[in-house]
Amino acid sequence: MTPAAKNLRVALSPLQSHPHIGDIRGLGLLFGVEFVKGKATRESFPKEQNIAEKIRQACLEESVLTYPTQGCVDGQRGDHILLAPPFAISPEESQLIARALQSALAKVFPP
Repeated sequence: MTPAAKNLRVALSPLQSHPHIGDIRGLGLLFGVEFVKGKATRESFPKEQNIAEKIRQACLEESVLTYPTQGCVDGQRGDHILLAPPFAISPEESQLIARALQSALAKVFPP
């Protein structure tokens, strides 16, 4: 694993405990973040809720671009975002991505 990929993985790791994040997985600097109704059941949100797009919009407000995806579970259900930063990402930029995603989660899933 490259230092840049390790920095991003470490920056994202605290988000793994969020009740609506099913998984954070990736290879190199390509990461996928899965959103679920609850960790225990890993049940997907209804497509109509458009969770991935809401997360994308909230991250964009923090100047972070993501790629939203729906239908990864069965062609209809399942919300994910893809993170694909440049190879030259700095540790500070990795933290920026993690903070933007944390902020987006707070906006989309308020306490």
